[in-house]
Formats: sequence, C-alpha cells, structure tokens
Amino acid sequence: MDARDVTIRRRCNDVAPLLTRHEVARVLGLRSLELSGGALPNVDVDESLKVDTLYVAALEMSEHKLDALIKRPGEVIDLRLARYPPNLYVLLDTVDGGKRSYTFLNQGVTASQSTLRTDLASCTAAV
Repeated sequence: MDARDVTIRRRCNDVAPLLTRHEVARVLGLRSLELSGGALPNVDVDESLKVDTLYVAALEMSEHKLDALIKRPGEVIDLRLARYPPNLYVLLDTVDGGKRSYTFLNQGVTASQSTLRTDLASCTAAV
C-alpha cells in the first residue's frame, strides 16, 4: 500500500466512520490485555469495577480516551474520532446498569459521545 493511497481521518470536516463490531472486539481485547498486565486506565472507575479489565477498556473506548489507529484498506481511522456500534454501549450497560442512548448505524451522535461533539465544535471554530 502506497502512502498516497492512505487517508488518515483526523480532519474536522470528515464524517466519523463507524467501526465494525469485529474491530471494536479486537481493540477491546488488546486494551483489556494491557490493563490486566498492569497498564494504568485512562478513565476514573469505581474500585469495584477496576478488576473487570474488559469493562474498563470499553469505558475508555466509549469516552474516546484510546489513542490508537485502525487500518482498513485505503484508510486509517483514529479511534478518538470514530463512532462505535451499539454493542459497545450494551456491554457497558450490562456491567454497570447504566442507561445509555445508542446510535444505530448513521443516525447521529449519542449522548455518551458528547466529548467528541465538543472536540469537533472547537475544531470547526478554529478553522
């Protein structure tokens, strides 16, 4: 793959791509393994839930705190700018009993992604 064929989605005016459930599962598994190996979490979590590394990884992902890239043919997606499938939020609700709103495919931004909305608003204001 040539460098000219790859588009890194970091610009403000790009539509945030929707990750597949397989991509989310792969990232959550890798981050959960890092956390179980002693890595520090990027989010504040109750002590009772810290032992569940998969929950902590899912919470980090839902709050856009993971600094990672997903490579697809022809593009590279920044996880902090991506949208996630509903099964990520279902996993979080199952563990902590929360009531998050879900986004199905291209219906917009969820309430749990308010930090992304703020980042995009400040980014477009700077342009």
